[in-house]
Amino acid sequence: MRLFPSYFNILAVQTGTVLNFRNSDPLLHNFHFSVDNRSLFNLAVAPFSNLIKRPLNQAGLVHAKCDIHNFMEGFILVVDTPYFTLTDDEGGFRLSDVPPGKYTLSIWHEAFKKIEKEIEVKPNAALQLSFGVI
Repeated sequence: MRLFPSYFNILAVQTGTVLNFRNSDPLLHNFHFSVDNRSLFNLAVAPFSNLIKRPLNQAGLVHAKCDIHNFMEGFILVVDTPYFTLTDDEGGFRLSDVPPGKYTLSIWHEAFKKIEKEIEVKPNAALQLSFGVI
């Protein structure tokens, strides 16, 4: 079982996304997902389980973990907008096809506080931002 592939421990999805998971290990695991210390679900999952589906219908930061194996954890950021992305290995990111308008850009990392910045996207113009080291 992998809560997340080995190369990252965060996933960003839009509200309404259906999360599909299974236990592919020969060991018992549990899938414990919570928002603000409030459990969304906490399931004991048998070895080599069938596919389990759960919708993520509420925006927020979901803490996903296995209570049996405390090193297995990650985060799912559920957002109400189609305009989101994850950073690359260098910390850079690109958002495309964002309509002109004023927005609040939020940046989150599990080891730091969330940073928010008011931005304005103008028609047919690229916007370059730098946050420095956070």
